[in-house]
Amino acid sequence: MKKLIWGIPLLLILSSGLVRADQVVDLPNADFEKGLSGWSTNDNGMSSATAAAAHGGKAGLRVEDRATTAGSGLYSTTQKAVSDRDYTLQFWARNLEGEGLAVYLIFYDEKNQALSRSEFNNEIKVTLPKGAKDWKQYTLKGVAPKDSARMKVWVHSFINNVVVAELDDFVLTESAPQ
Repeated sequence: MKKLIWGIPLLLILSSGLVRADQVVDLPNADFEKGLSGWSTNDNGMSSATAAAAHGGKAGLRVEDRATTAGSGLYSTTQKAVSDRDYTLQFWARNLEGEGLAVYLIFYDEKNQALSRSEFNNEIKVTLPKGAKDWKQYTLKGVAPKDSARMKVWVHSFINNVVVAELDDFVLTESAPQ
């Protein structure tokens, strides 16, 4: 009888949404232990997986952009996204040289049109600060815009900037809005 009495309030709390459950999104090779498998790049070798860039494990991502006419670009595999859901991306990074590297969450609709962009004033990104040479955990939070169907993580160094940074141990979670 006592179990039943305690069980009913707990069930009511859980069903009311007062307890928020974060669900980890499967982001393949988020620790770069398998090189750049699970990621795509179009940056002429600026992004690489190396042991020297490991925060945890045996490898991490190193972005070495010494070009002033191009930026790096590394994309995660496409993940399912749900409109109005909260998404949190956590990762470890250090900025060894220069400045101008950011990590983004980009949401897309069913037609693969980007919904989160600077032009829409809803860009979801964190920029690594200049001189942050020690490992630090960064957190990026955003809400999937209306009509979201898919999403990607994008690691990008800015054109006209020179930067060397290392990133590792990405974790992406999804939760219902509070």
